[in-house]
Amino acid sequence: MERYFRLNNIDDDEKVEASMVAMEDRALNWFHLWENQTEETSWEALKKSIIRRFQPEIIQNPYGPILSLKQ
Repeated sequence: MERYFRLNNIDDDEKVEASMVAMEDRALNWFHLWENQTEETSWEALKKSIIRRFQPEIIQNPYGPILSLKQ
């Protein structure tokens, strides 16, 4: 998304709205809940929330499966 915003000269004030337009189904439902439940609706806050909600856990903590192995 950041690359798209940079290439299209979209400033931070427009990024939240542009992101919402691109969302569908579960992501759009989640966005509406996020928007109603959060105080800070800045692009940075949305970006962090999107990563926390939709990024697979293995990417968030790539060492998790290794550290949980037992002999």
